[in-house]
Amino acid sequence: MNIGFQLFQLQGIDTEIYRSSKRLLQIAALLETDATVESARNNLADLRAKSEQIRSDFDLINQDIQQKKVKKSQSEASLYNGKVQNPKELQSLEMEIASLEKILKDLDQKLVEKLMLLDEAEAQESAGEADLKQAIAAFETSKSLLTAEKGNLETAIRNLNVKRTTYVAQIDQNALNTYETLRKSKNGLAVAHLQDDSCSACGSSLTASQCQQARSTSLLFLCPSCGRIVYGS
Repeated sequence: MNIGFQLFQLQGIDTEIYRSSKRLLQIAALLETDATVESARNNLADLRAKSEQIRSDFDLINQDIQQKKVKKSQSEASLYNGKVQNPKELQSLEMEIASLEKILKDLDQKLVEKLMLLDEAEAQESAGEADLKQAIAAFETSKSLLTAEKGNLETAIRNLNVKRTTYVAQIDQNALNTYETLRKSKNGLAVAHLQDDSCSACGSSLTASQCQQARSTSLLFLCPSCGRIVYGS
């Protein structure tokens, strides 16, 4: 058998092992976390923080209203219980009550506005919770598919390694060493084939003598241009 062809077949096995192993790494990362779930979770956290802030603002305004109402009630009691007789003090109480009424009116308006914002924020929060549940459900489905793919790839890699061992045992060690060196330096593409009297990897034309060498069953021929092994059938 053409030794170059043997190495070409070995390269096909190694390429498939590499691709499968790379996909396993991708699957491992995909099984660990999901961008959609993380995005939905972060969005929900933001929405909850927004709701909490509005709720806190609402409570503070409500507390302020209650305090102002108590103060207004106290001022009204002082105004009408007859204990205050001084005209200036009475006028001061009336002005204070009027001021409190205006403040309470403004606070009531703010409270209504905050309540509307809170309703909207809580609706958004509920929608965010639904989005997160949906994203998690989709991720769980994806995990099942990925886990099945992972198992298939692991089986395929085991079988490919067994096949590789069989191929390696049939190849001359020196030729194998050349192949391994080129595979590392040529990004996995160590072996090209003769195509229209040219190297299929770099496209360089070969002479008739070089083509004959590439078809040799016992010797390796390296492309003068790119340095890869070239085999011809």
